[in-house]
Amino acid sequence: MSGFDNLIKTADECIPFYTSHLDKLRSFLEAQKEAKSLIAVTSPEANLNIFSELENLNGVNALITISLLDLLVVCKHLCIVKQPWERAYFIKNGYLIINETLETYSQSQQPVLRGIINSNYPSFLPDFNNIFSTIKKFRKEHDLKTIKGIRNTIAGHIDKDFCLYYDTTLKLDGEAAGNTISAFLNILRQLQDFLTKLTLFANIKIKEESMQTEQSINNLKNKIEELFSKFDKLKKENKNH
Repeated sequence: MSGFDNLIKTADECIPFYTSHLDKLRSFLEAQKEAKSLIAVTSPEANLNIFSELENLNGVNALITISLLDLLVVCKHLCIVKQPWERAYFIKNGYLIINETLETYSQSQQPVLRGIINSNYPSFLPDFNNIFSTIKKFRKEHDLKTIKGIRNTIAGHIDKDFCLYYDTTLKLDGEAAGNTISAFLNILRQLQDFLTKLTLFANIKIKEESMQTEQSINNLKNKIEELFSKFDKLKKENKNH
């Protein structure tokens, strides 16, 4: 089996796995929203911050999974395509996915993630900083300015200058793109492993807080039952009088 065959086989195995993972994340996010709404009604004094944390963590996980899925599809088809224009199509889409993932993660999700870790999970900070450093290194080594230019000219947009569009497309280097995509996939896997550990830790925390909330709800139920009991007793006393 050739290297290309191995890559195709790996992609075929991973794509269903990450698709299933994305489906589960969607269900988790919906369940978390419903749980938060229910607790807000039944126990207004409960601290709902942990639910917001989990929503944010699963949101980052979703971004990483989407990027992994799309790049695996790109890698698979780069091994299959025969024509230069087909190859260019998947290369430019690979660059587009990388650019958009980095933009979304860096501008909105990374700051939120850092805030959560700093506030509640400081033991995870060294690993988080290591990933941050790896991303910075990736930006330097893989010329994000060129990737953004490809995104703006031929991937996310069709430049009005046809010659620029055409020349940029045909100059795309398959080997360079493969190296860049491979390096970024490694970052995504690191991020997903990190998020899995962090989310598991957060889930332990939410279970502990859920037990406290359940106790509060039970106490409330007991008070209500006691109130009804007293009310029934008063009604009987009034009848006797």
